[in-house]
Amino acid sequence: MAETPPPKSQAQLLFELQQRKARRFNLWVNVSWLILLGTLFFLFSGIDWRIGGLHITTIQLDFGFMRQQFPFILGGVGLTILLAALSISLAMVLALLGALGRLSRFPPAYALATFYISLIREPSCSKSSFLSRPAPTGHSADRFGGWCPRFGAELQPT
Repeated sequence: MAETPPPKSQAQLLFELQQRKARRFNLWVNVSWLILLGTLFFLFSGIDWRIGGLHITTIQLDFGFMRQQFPFILGGVGLTILLAALSISLAMVLALLGALGRLSRFPPAYALATFYISLIREPSCSKSSFLSRPAPTGHSADRFGGWCPRFGAELQPT
């Protein structure tokens, strides 16, 4: 007669539960990646669909043109990397200065750092939409789905 294994400890059960959750999470990440890649392949497939009254045209990439223009495209890679490196370096210096200014006990340095961080470093979605795009009737949509004033316009009560 086979002997039954001893019952699992609470720690073993928790560990197995964590492993199952991690496997399930990884499975859904992989499924999501496959869906995203499939969507990208579809969008760049060049397919022209007509379903009833709906007409769907996807992007057709011209690989011949890309091969022909490859030296020109490659010439911009170095400049792109240089600009990215300079931008990252400048952002790191400004972030360090902003952080040091926020830690400062010297009021002008604290005020300047706070102003810089509030205005430049942490623009929210509503600030971005408020400052960057025209909006209907002088208003801009905020992140809560309501309306925020644009250039001194007043909110109407709902």
